[in-house]
Amino acid sequence: MLSMSKHRKRQWLYVLFDYLSAMVAWLMFLAFRWVVNDGITFGFSTVVLPALHLVHSLLLYPLLVIIVHYLTGYYLRPYKLTYLYEIWKTLIGTFFIGGIAFVTIILNDPVSDYTVYYRSLIALWAIQFCCSYPPRLLHSYLIKRKNPLQKKQSLVVGDKSLLPRLPLRDIVGEIKDINSWESVLKSKTFDEVIIALHNPQPEILYPIISKVYPSGKDISMIPNTMDFLTGAAKVKNLTSSPLVSVTDLPMADWKLCFKRAFDVVSATVSVVLLSPLLALIAILVKSDSKGPVLYKQQRIGRRGKPFVIYKFRTMVANAESGTPMLAEKEDKRITKVGHWLRKYRLDELPQLWNIIKGDMSVVGPRPEREFFIRQIEQRAPYYCLLYKVRPGLTSWGQIKVGYADTIDKMIERLDMNIAYINNTSLTLDIKIIIYTFGILIDGRGQ
Repeated sequence: MLSMSKHRKRQWLYVLFDYLSAMVAWLMFLAFRWVVNDGITFGFSTVVLPALHLVHSLLLYPLLVIIVHYLTGYYLRPYKLTYLYEIWKTLIGTFFIGGIAFVTIILNDPVSDYTVYYRSLIALWAIQFCCSYPPRLLHSYLIKRKNPLQKKQSLVVGDKSLLPRLPLRDIVGEIKDINSWESVLKSKTFDEVIIALHNPQPEILYPIISKVYPSGKDISMIPNTMDFLTGAAKVKNLTSSPLVSVTDLPMADWKLCFKRAFDVVSATVSVVLLSPLLALIAILVKSDSKGPVLYKQQRIGRRGKPFVIYKFRTMVANAESGTPMLAEKEDKRITKVGHWLRKYRLDELPQLWNIIKGDMSVVGPRPEREFFIRQIEQRAPYYCLLYKVRPGLTSWGQIKVGYADTIDKMIERLDMNIAYINNTSLTLDIKIIIYTFGILIDGRGQ
């Protein structure tokens, strides 16, 4: 079983090995260029001194290697890859690394014969692969030696006698009463939760999923419960493990990494470019009414975990005391500046920081407060299916339904967002962003 700390530690070890091997590979490639391409023999003045002028490349090239391998999705679950797939992932990453280095560095070399370019590219590919794959292989071998069959440690919620034969799984515990979940969580170590119920009705099934999600564990169930998920779950492997996954997304690892990279880069660039506007809005909010510039509120995010969301304050200070209230049309609590900010949704801009932190994504279901989630769950217990993904700055549900000022609208938006999750893709995200800009320009916020 891998705890989250061990999981992160092993991920970072793969990153560290790749960084160090990339430094070795780059030094070897520099030596190749000097000796083979330029005909320079080794010596202190011919090798060490020139290398001092290439310190920046010695630092930047390993960074390029890490970025490329991250975007291939390699670092998400490297220790779970088969040896063959690990070779394939390394080859794919090496191919792109060599291509980028060729365009940015090798093509700038002055040469008398263009075959030197191709010789250099092939040499870089070979050197990079030979330097990076052995450390990866050794690290993976040491991990897998402790658990040769890579068996999952599974905890059963319900009756384990209902389970079919499950290869590569060890049942480490059984929970009959979901209310005892927290105590079992502290006493057991496991990778996955399997739900096996005699009568998997939605009103029983979804509350269990909702309770399990914050643990961060994979959630699976026996196939006959798939009907109650209306296609929201994904069958992972029909041949060796007849289970339905609740937590898996229909996106490949590399696409998930691209999505996260896009989130971080776009949010960071937006903060820099919009900093004058952010400063102006802060001044307007402060001068318009008494109270703080930013409004902080707890929302429920990915895996059902709470986080603090940031917004520019659009209402009078202490507008909500006691029972949480949704904003209404012509709400008297909204300030003059706040009305303008909400119309163009500029009050949401501080959530760029939530995106950078990893609480949110650019595109994803809008996060709700726990108070309203409990009301939604009474009529739509499948709300927990939103916990698969990070909440977003904009969403398909927000585009189609708009601001949800009633529970009915929240449920309608929920259904739209579940449809988004089940069909999520980078292309769909781009479409949603384009639609969002149209809404911003029209000033259709509330």
